[in-house]
Amino acid sequence: MKTKTKNNLKTASLIALTALSVASITTFGVAVADAVTPEPEAPITEYQVDYLVGQEIFAIDSKDCITTATPALDGWTFLGWRLDSADASEVYVPGAKFSSLDLEEKDSTVQLYATYQSTLNLDLQGGIGGNTSVNCVKDMQMKSVAIPTRDGYKFGGYYTQPTGQGTQYYDANGKSTHTNDLVNGITLYAYWVAK
Repeated sequence: MKTKTKNNLKTASLIALTALSVASITTFGVAVADAVTPEPEAPITEYQVDYLVGQEIFAIDSKDCITTATPALDGWTFLGWRLDSADASEVYVPGAKFSSLDLEEKDSTVQLYATYQSTLNLDLQGGIGGNTSVNCVKDMQMKSVAIPTRDGYKFGGYYTQPTGQGTQYYDANGKSTHTNDLVNGITLYAYWVAK
């Protein structure tokens, strides 16, 4: 008979533990602990934002959207703010809500970097086709350009002075050879090599 009582006790205990794991753990009818599901951490909706122009702090703010201030820089056109100082592929316009930014891995302090561009003229020097201007972000690798053609000549790139003089900014394939440090309105000149 003792064996039967032990088995009944084990079965009753197992049923009781199964039932208790669903609600709360009890001992002799007294609640010991309730099962608690932790609340997910709420996303930060307000940030301290350091707005940087170059290495200098332009403003510090703590709102739910990007400042509408547009810091001027002589010779450059302001585009907006970016999260990564080394990548200008995503630029956020002034006034954008922070919810539009990818801030999942950021804490409550965010640094945004001013982003500027310039429009440069491309003088074809007798060539045809290709680009006649290009917009490039300040201090970033310049956008590739379509190369022009010219009968009897091979394109040798774009330079700051005619006949291949000065600094080369584009190679013979229209690829950037330099980061953009040229302000609005500067002209780059096609260099032609006789075939």
